[in-house]
Amino acid sequence: MFTKALIRNTAIAVVVAAGVVGAVVFAVSRGDTEPAQASDKPSAEESAIPAPVVEWADAWNNGDPEQLGALYTDDATYTDHAFDASFTGAGGVVEWATITASSIENLNVELVSATTDGQEIEVQWIFSGSIAGAPESFSVDARTVHAIDGDLIAQTDDYYSLPDVLEQSGLPADIDLTS
Repeated sequence: MFTKALIRNTAIAVVVAAGVVGAVVFAVSRGDTEPAQASDKPSAEESAIPAPVVEWADAWNNGDPEQLGALYTDDATYTDHAFDASFTGAGGVVEWATITASSIENLNVELVSATTDGQEIEVQWIFSGSIAGAPESFSVDARTVHAIDGDLIAQTDDYYSLPDVLEQSGLPADIDLTS
């Protein structure tokens, strides 16, 4: 049986993961009210997925926090908007990825599309895996915006629906994770 603290800590790790994804997708910065859809028609600016994004997904899929951290600048920020949680620097990204790797089994980042606007890359992807100890796996739409500085990621903002992740995992989607 899940205790409230275990569910809260596991859910926080999920959110911190991938970064860890649905209903709130990109709503904060874009004003969208609908989740990202893999079938959305690409815009004129959309092209092949840029190398930094492919490397980011590969690092997640390899379960290698050091590989992920190496993609970020020393003063990078990663923000998970579902929890209003932020990590700073490549070391913060490594910490976040380590927590995630220990909390989500079979974590997978499936890239759907990417749109580049100057040094900013907006990525649609599918986040899937199994929260350790949860009865079911999850698979949810996600959007991430990366700011690129040279060949490194300077900022990552993830948008997804935590209630969808929890509900699909067989956990209470309306649990109060703040206490």
